[in-house]
Amino acid sequence: MKILGIDIGTTTVSVVMTDTETGKLLAKETVEHNSFLRSSKPEQKLQDPERIYEIVRELLIKQQKENGLPDGIGFTGQMHGMLYVDASGKAVSPLYTWQDGSGEIPLENGKTCAELLQGVGAAASGYGVVTHFYLQKKDQIPKDAVRMTTISDYIAMRLCENTVPVIGLDMAASWGCFDLRKQEFLYEALEQAGVDTSYLPEVRKGHFFIGETRAGVPVMGSIGDNQASLFGSVRNLKDTVLLNVGTGSQVSLVTERFIECSGSVELRPCTENSYILVGASLCGGRAYAMLEQFYREVAET
Repeated sequence: MKILGIDIGTTTVSVVMTDTETGKLLAKETVEHNSFLRSSKPEQKLQDPERIYEIVRELLIKQQKENGLPDGIGFTGQMHGMLYVDASGKAVSPLYTWQDGSGEIPLENGKTCAELLQGVGAAASGYGVVTHFYLQKKDQIPKDAVRMTTISDYIAMRLCENTVPVIGLDMAASWGCFDLRKQEFLYEALEQAGVDTSYLPEVRKGHFFIGETRAGVPVMGSIGDNQASLFGSVRNLKDTVLLNVGTGSQVSLVTERFIECSGSVELRPCTENSYILVGASLCGGRAYAMLEQFYREVAET
């Protein structure tokens, strides 16, 4: 079988095609999507989801011409970010990325949305639920929006021409305010805090099928980039510690037990019956980007 993998990153789109019977890598390509949008608000970090979709579509057409139709398509991509879709499944907002700082802007009462949701569960600026709460507070949710989703789940649903988004456990947990034990959002606590939860999509457990392309190619729901790096690198999930250094860095270890975490280590979903203990730090490309931004601001050029 020929399986096509697609990674929607913060700065690039990558595709690989693999023959699962021989293990041979048939093709690989990475392109910069240059989808960041200018905003009058410096705290906003926005991207154009339609530009990303068009790049993915062009890469798919190219791969199909060179290597034939794949037998399946899998997705991964940047986590935490969110965008809104309308009743037809089309984007009606930009993608608010994981770098978005709206959740740290003080509201009229002097508190930020990230602070208001700290008692609900894990919540930080850039997390999808926090960004959604800020946009709700500022009445900036598009009038025709009906659901929110991640960028990789959005691209997957567009390829299948689905109208209703669904997301996996790991993507949902990356939005914050999520109950890992019950494997669902903390709906009651969120509603008590004033969050409109009607925009949250259905959460699917495990690795799930979402539909087929027009050509009849099955498409799987997106998994988180941390989870994808683990599955793609580790032979034995039970006995291996994975160190990944990229834009940031993660140290990951799989456990079948639910473990209460605090400090620099967090628990993330892995499969339906397992978790990943993750320690994430600032390094790699993200640290260099911050250094570059500092020099640019000081030099004013």
